Amino acid sequence: MLDLVLVWMLIGLGAFVSIISACRLWHMHFSSHKALWWVLFISAGWFGFLQMTDGIAAILVEAYEVDPQGALGLIPLAAYLWGSRVSWRDGPPKYLERS
Repeated sequence: MLDLVLVWMLIGLGAFVSIISACRLWHMHFSSHKALWWVLFISAGWFGFLQMTDGIAAILVEAYEVDPQGALGLIPLAAYLWGSRVSWRDGPPKYLERS
């Protein structure tokens, strides 16, 4: 039972991280924002997508065994994306811009 909960948590968190990272990248401009933030959001979105597909594959083969480290890695990413949503109300915040 706990394995099934972990699989669904992995799928949900992976989808959340992937979608929010893509939305943040959509509002950024490569010429005016720091490359480090581009790398962060691209890698976070890709990691979320890979973990989500791992959870879907576990359901399709009825294995219900996923790497718990992947789910634990998504929790801080999701917490950061959720916690920083206030600073993204009017587009990317100023601290992402190149100086």
